[in-house]
Amino acid sequence: MKKISFVSATPLTIHFFLKPHLNELAKKFDVTLICNLNLDTYIPTLDLPITQKNIEIERKIFFKKDLVALIRLIQFFRLQSFKLVVSVAPKAGLLSMLAAFFTGVPNRIHIFQGEVWASKRGIQRFVLKFTDKLTATLATQLLAVSHSEKLFLIEQGICPREKINVLNHGSIGGVNLERYQFDAKTRVTIRDKLCIPQEAVVVIFVGRMNPDKGIYDLANAFRRASLSCDSLWLLCVGPDEGQVLPNFFKVLGEVITKTRVIGFVDNPQDYMMAADFMCLPSYREGFPVVVLEAAALALPTVGYKIYGVSDAVSDGSTGMLVDVANVEGLSRSLQYLADNSAFRRKLGNDAQKRIKSHFSSETVVASYINHFSEILE
Repeated sequence: MKKISFVSATPLTIHFFLKPHLNELAKKFDVTLICNLNLDTYIPTLDLPITQKNIEIERKIFFKKDLVALIRLIQFFRLQSFKLVVSVAPKAGLLSMLAAFFTGVPNRIHIFQGEVWASKRGIQRFVLKFTDKLTATLATQLLAVSHSEKLFLIEQGICPREKINVLNHGSIGGVNLERYQFDAKTRVTIRDKLCIPQEAVVVIFVGRMNPDKGIYDLANAFRRASLSCDSLWLLCVGPDEGQVLPNFFKVLGEVITKTRVIGFVDNPQDYMMAADFMCLPSYREGFPVVVLEAAALALPTVGYKIYGVSDAVSDGSTGMLVDVANVEGLSRSLQYLADNSAFRRKLGNDAQKRIKSHFSSETVVASYINHFSEILE
């Protein structure tokens, strides 16, 4: 069997996006996953029929640790003779593409999923953008998870048009439609568990709690909307990756009593069922899977008009988009959806139809498996 490797900084990325891909690829190839198994230890065991190799790739820049990780990758690649190396996330992409290039791996693919530097300024933006450009140069082929991200990368000079592709309609994993089926009993149970009134209108945020996800904008916008709409509640689900909660609660002020914050859960769909719509005021996204998952449950999304999100949300049809950092516009959108149940349901139903047509996990995952298989065969 031909040997292939996937490289990620953290198992969290694999858990949320790539488990189905690795399960399917393991039926045809000898698959090895390389990641920092010491990160995000709160997630469940991956439980995959593949080899797992621990190399301490850090998310942030640590020159000494990064050099050690690069050397270990080079040593491991030399021993394994991989025919294909696939990387996800910026740091894993840079180090693995360097190592695969130096060791002569014939097929090197990096998957872009939203660029860290897109929301940065100054020297930090320059450095991070340069590393992405280097990653793109070292790869033999690139994939973007949305058409708007592909266009953004080309316009920013990261790669030439002929080197980067988007498979089908985009997304990295799609949505498991069997898992994301609405259940009225679950909705009632979760609301009771969290002491949220059954008649409340709940807006949900699902994702990593950090500034890049617009978490402070969300708190500010919700506070304004909630003071004008007494029935509006906020539910946040996801790990406090940026240690933002103290400041997040401070921004919420008096409406903290109508806010519930849950950490990492392995059943986010249950909490989405307890909500009425989603808010994702992220400053950078490749193609937000949580928006697709919410849509599968007929939840529309309010978000910022950025690349990636604009692929996942059709403004005025499956959700509402406002300009980046427009907290006042975000607040008005939250209040409008809270006050207009018929419009909210129409957006949600249209969003659900779109997901079923284009973004089932079977369809999306199959496109990746076929793509990798064609390269190797």
